[in-house]
Amino acid sequence: MKSRYLGAVTVFILWTSILVGIRSKGLDIFGTSPLSSLGTDMRSELWFSVGLILAAVTCVLFALSLKQSYTLTRGFWVALLIGQTGQVVAAITPHGGKQPLGTIHTVVAMTLAFSVPIMLFYFARAQTNPKTRMYAYGLFWIQLSCFIIGIGSFIFLFKGAPAAQIITALAFHAWLIFFSFYNEKSDQSKKAV
Repeated sequence: MKSRYLGAVTVFILWTSILVGIRSKGLDIFGTSPLSSLGTDMRSELWFSVGLILAAVTCVLFALSLKQSYTLTRGFWVALLIGQTGQVVAAITPHGGKQPLGTIHTVVAMTLAFSVPIMLFYFARAQTNPKTRMYAYGLFWIQLSCFIIGIGSFIFLFKGAPAAQIITALAFHAWLIFFSFYNEKSDQSKKAV
């Protein structure tokens, strides 16, 4: 398997673990228990923790593969590494657990959420190919919109519901899948013909 497909693999790992966890625990995605509660239930905690850790590792490996085709700035790397480190820490610290672990979990989970639009912005800004830049900025704006809607829903409407967290992640997962399969060089060669 080519490492450029690791973005799609990241999404597959994450959604498989989350969906199996939701099913195992019987979590109501419109209820008030966040996705992080999957890490506190015996029926789902292994799926949740292992899935988040594996997805973070494959996400970083995917970003390394992007270096071959795209310009990646320091800002992109800082946001990516802070966010994915947050994901790993969130995977191993229980939500609502004994203090200070519950607070640590919440802070790193929010750090992950905030890091994604920043990372996508730095990625889009660095691209020199006009078509790639257009796609990257389009996905950034969609991500930023999903982030605002998801965080707002999480805080004000659904009060922690997984549905709000899922909204926040959707555009980032679309970005991972898109750049797993989009080939800038192939796109340029079609233009030249």
